[in-house]
Amino acid sequence: MKNFLTIKKFNKNHSNDLLKIFNSGVESNQFFNNKKILKKEHENWLNLNFKTFIIFVLQFNNKVIGYCRFDKKEKNIYKISIAILKKYRNKGFGEYLLKNSIKKIKNKNKNKLVAIVKKNNLRSLVIFLKNNFRVLNKKNSFRVKSNNYYMELII
Repeated sequence: MKNFLTIKKFNKNHSNDLLKIFNSGVESNQFFNNKKILKKEHENWLNLNFKTFIIFVLQFNNKVIGYCRFDKKEKNIYKISIAILKKYRNKGFGEYLLKNSIKKIKNKNKNKLVAIVKKNNLRSLVIFLKNNFRVLNKKNSFRVKSNNYYMELII
């Protein structure tokens, strides 16, 4: 599998791929935003926010099938979003993308990473756990922590 996989830094040529992947996540109800995004809305969002995030795209046989986005919240604190096209899910691509994207962003600085996951998105929880995160119980949420990473599961 790895021979056919590459992770590249996002550029604006990946815009349509990003939109397609995002909208496939909306269809499966894995994201908090459950409405499809139109191309014009997506382009406006990219133009307004281009300097506040780092995105890595996952290519399989030269086709973009997923992304891992790090939205800068504060100095060295990034919120993680990860998505894989529906037909490529449950094949290990998400875990590969997350693991290697974290390596790339951690090589730049000592960044702290945050992810928020819906309670019904257990696949994301598993991916984070496989990447050495651990779960701590809270009142109506779970926290997943590992070094400078944590994830809150919304219940």
